[in-house]
Amino acid sequence: MKLYIGIFILALFLSACGKKFMDPKGNQFLAAEVTASPLTIASDSLVTITGQGFSTDPNQDQVFFNGTGAAVLQASATRLVVKAPAAGSTGNITVRVNGEQANGPVFTYPSSSVFSMSPLSGVDSTTVTLATAIRVGPTASTTVLFGNLPGKVLYTDSSRIIVSAPHGVQTGQLSIQTNGQQYAGPVFTLITVQAVSPNIQGSGGGTVQIIGTGFNPVPNRNAVTFTQKFTGNPVPATVVGGSVDTLTVQLPAGVGTGPVTVNPNNQNVVTGPIFTLFSIDSRSSQPYSFPFIATSGIPQLLIGSGFNPDVSQNHLTVNGLPCTVTYVSPTGDSILYYLPDLINPPQIGLANGPLVLQSGSLTATTAGLQNIAYEEVTTLAGGSYGLANGKGKNAQFETLAGITYGHPLGAAAYNSPAYFYVVDREANNVRRITTDGIVTLVAGSPTGQAGYADGIGASALFNAPSGVVIDNNGYLWVADSGNFRVRVIDPKTYQVTTVAGTGVPGTADGVGVSAQFLGPTGVSLYGSNCYSCGLTASVVITDAAGGTGSLRQVVRLSDGSVTVTTLQSGLINPRSPYGGYSQVAYVDNEAVYYYNAGGFLAGTPGSAGFMNGPSGALFNNPLGLVAMSPPIPGTFWMVGDAGNNVIRVIYNNTYTTGTGPYPVYTYIGGMGGTTAGYQDGGFRTALFNKPGAMITVPNSYKTFLYVCDVGNHAIRIIN
Repeated sequence: MKLYIGIFILALFLSACGKKFMDPKGNQFLAAEVTASPLTIASDSLVTITGQGFSTDPNQDQVFFNGTGAAVLQASATRLVVKAPAAGSTGNITVRVNGEQANGPVFTYPSSSVFSMSPLSGVDSTTVTLATAIRVGPTASTTVLFGNLPGKVLYTDSSRIIVSAPHGVQTGQLSIQTNGQQYAGPVFTLITVQAVSPNIQGSGGGTVQIIGTGFNPVPNRNAVTFTQKFTGNPVPATVVGGSVDTLTVQLPAGVGTGPVTVNPNNQNVVTGPIFTLFSIDSRSSQPYSFPFIATSGIPQLLIGSGFNPDVSQNHLTVNGLPCTVTYVSPTGDSILYYLPDLINPPQIGLANGPLVLQSGSLTATTAGLQNIAYEEVTTLAGGSYGLANGKGKNAQFETLAGITYGHPLGAAAYNSPAYFYVVDREANNVRRITTDGIVTLVAGSPTGQAGYADGIGASALFNAPSGVVIDNNGYLWVADSGNFRVRVIDPKTYQVTTVAGTGVPGTADGVGVSAQFLGPTGVSLYGSNCYSCGLTASVVITDAAGGTGSLRQVVRLSDGSVTVTTLQSGLINPRSPYGGYSQVAYVDNEAVYYYNAGGFLAGTPGSAGFMNGPSGALFNNPLGLVAMSPPIPGTFWMVGDAGNNVIRVIYNNTYTTGTGPYPVYTYIGGMGGTTAGYQDGGFRTALFNKPGAMITVPNSYKTFLYVCDVGNHAIRIIN
């Protein structure tokens, strides 16, 4: 019995020794066998060996061609690139790593040929001249094989053959048949450009190595081009050294990111991999130098190339003070970051200056100064619960649900005073706010009474008004949710008129007061006025109740007629429509959508929470939405994320209304995403309590964001 057990254990041991890859601790061993390609080639050319257990340090890998050592140029755990030794001979390839040996196939050195060849390398259609001392037959009876592929014989005379390399040609020995005789020809090497090392380089110049096959061993016989920065045109480089498989090249002035090309024989241009310049794009973007005016709270966009997709590997400073990098695009061409926190007065040392980005040994600097502005959150009006007019914080609001800004005489009267108009859902009225914070009643009950009545000013009654927008003629459109109607206010006379809705909930489209609404939750302009076609106003309404919702369009013509149509149905609880820039966006079911292309912007439908990121972002009861379009690629969408008490930004970096998701970042509000409070100040220290409806108002070279801070009963300004 013991004999059988011993034989069994011995068999297991011998079986385990046949091929070994891992020891019990997970250390990788060299595989017993390797493969190589190609298996016949000229000396000093490249051979790729594949297997397992190689060292990633080329100095630890030993390769032999029939006992003659070969230089290892590149190494990974499964792949070695080696140079076939000039003194090698036909025989097996072997690999040794850390005392382990792997056997490879037979490698054949071609026999000497009676033909000489020029050039020795090329690509498809390269014209090759073969010269010989033997007598060459006529063109029609002469054949030249590149491996197994016949070349096109173009010309012969008594001592020459001129042939074109065939499509699909690879490195290998030529076979020549002429005058009824067969000859082994020289080795033709396919020109390849396999790698550029390093493939990312700073703008300080220097040299790189181009690795491939078939290069001309005389350096200046190889024409090399890089891609010129900004223009994308080819720019020639100087080859300062090299061999048949490696060229050392001086980077040309003005080099940028783009493909490298090599032309070893002045016949065929071979395109290689992308060389990436580690740089910040400092081109001008009128009227600002790029990047434009920056603030500590706004996620800034840095455009360039060669950025490390690992956020932690990008160290950005301005005047030596560290910025916070929050996102790097997978393609390494853009970074979103925050400047160091600003305080009032600005932090010492944080003056205008260049941005410096470091990643490993690479450094990139903006060519111009970064213009840095101090920004903060302030309060325009309100700040406590109640129903009171007054100035600034003496005014009181109950539940702010909508805000708009414009001229009561219409957009054409831009020199006339403009005002903010807000709807207070719980107080059932519409109020006006001057730019210096004076609050007065426009329409609805001064005591907060709910009801339904058209009339002038305080004689009119509303029931839970939930949205307001001013059109280009100066009229205020109000989504009167509790009355299931759309109302219009003439801000010159404060006359309130019902223009659509029966007062009975429903989904019927129709003309004016014959149409029905489930409960208008928001209103925004949609499209533009077209006086020649009789259109005086067009608005989009989000309409929802009981988990059923839709987008509705209300159009008023110059004859006063009003038509209601459904743009999109099947929604759940749409709110916060935004119809600027010929786009319609809205929030619904914890996500943000486009209507125009049926597109998706950001969020996780049906899931509430707090998460930033390029995908899988989470919102919690978003109540506000507005677009900002600064002079940089893409569009910033601002979101009043009420449940998280912060302002979020969606960065649509494609200018399109296509399918997202797009990256989401926290913009303002304590940066934690959960803290509710009321505090003015810097973008990272300011606090909100259920930020909701919002609008943007341009002023000179800046854009101001006005937010209904619902839980704080205030209108906040982000300047």
